[in-house]
Amino acid sequence: KALYGWPGTGGSQNIAIGNETLLANADGFENIAIGYQVLASNSDGDRNVGILGCANNITGNYNTGVGYQALNNNNSGSNNVAIGRESGPAGGYGSLSNTGAFGYGATTTASNTIHIGNTSITEIAGEVAFSTYADKRFKRNIQSNVAGLDFIMKLHPVTCQWDIEKLDKFIGVPEYNDETMVKAREKKEAIVYTGFLAQEVEQAAREVNYNFSGVTAPANENTPYSLRYAEFVVPLVKAMQEQQQMIEELRKRIEELEKK
Repeated sequence: KALYGWPGTGGSQNIAIGNETLLANADGFENIAIGYQVLASNSDGDRNVGILGCANNITGNYNTGVGYQALNNNNSGSNNVAIGRESGPAGGYGSLSNTGAFGYGATTTASNTIHIGNTSITEIAGEVAFSTYADKRFKRNIQSNVAGLDFIMKLHPVTCQWDIEKLDKFIGVPEYNDETMVKAREKKEAIVYTGFLAQEVEQAAREVNYNFSGVTAPANENTPYSLRYAEFVVPLVKAMQEQQQMIEELRKRIEELEKK
């Protein structure tokens, strides 16, 4: 049914389909709610779209939650998108804005972030590599101060396995009860990964006075460290250039010694 100001007096041009949808709406307008208790707590939020989700939104605007309990933890954040069962901000982070969570249990813990899949996902794939804007016309304060060998030689490559249950508790992901997800977690924890430890990379960069953008420090106490592995290419190139310069200098010295 279409709601025009009901049950409050100021809301208008809302669409609600399902029992107790938009139940507390007072001044919110242009909201769409489909499903039991969808947007039930919304009072002043505008232009939200909820399909089986967004149950606890109160004042947030321009949110889209599609899937059972999608964006259910959001109450005042705006411009969030969550698609998939129980996707969206973790519990206790109801005021995040400009986030995206895609897939069952995909969780965000900081504003201005997009997460794909839950912690049991073992592959995110596509036909081509992900592209990042790198246009010179839109960059400023360009400097050639990339750390090379000094930084690379301090890195500590390791192999390791994930403790997914511990990670989920840290992030605030609800414990899985269905057998499928339990098996998925076990499969993920059995994989031996090759990589770096983010805190060690951060320390290595700090020791050579290098402001390395490949490390993403936590935005809050429930966000884990992360690494942008693609950005390691830049200091590696710098290190190879420095190494090649050393090789050329040694070659010249050898030639001079051979002449003598």
